[in-house]
This record gives sequence, C-alpha cells and structure tokens, in this order.
Amino acid sequence: MPTIGTCSNCKGPVQTPELWSGDLPPVPTCASCGATAKNPYGPVIPMTPTQPRMRTAWPSPILGDWKP
Repeated sequence: MPTIGTCSNCKGPVQTPELWSGDLPPVPTCASCGATAKNPYGPVIPMTPTQPRMRTAWPSPILGDWKP
C-alpha cells in the first residue's frame, strides 16, 4: 500500500490500498497504530446554499420575468 501521509498520533505511515472492491473508497489508516482519518472525504470547503428560484411556464410580472 502506498503511504499518503504521516499519522498525527504516532508519526507512523498513513496508507490506503491502491485497489479495492466496493463502491466506497477505503479510509486512510495508520499502519502502526491503526488510527483512521478524522475526515476521510478531504478538506472541508465553505459553501453557500443556493436560493431556490420559482419557475413558471410563462413570464410573470410578479417574479420579474416580464419584459413588455
């Protein structure tokens, strides 16, 4: 297994198998102490939710879609 980092607990190698048989990727695990990654999906990215827009089948003067 390739080493992808260093364990913050014991300074051992953190490894992930190159091949796996499943839908979910394996969790990075320390080869020395067996600790698993705290956030196995990568860094947390700040996000802003989108505002849902109301769609109509025709232009609406109330929603601002109306152009005479």
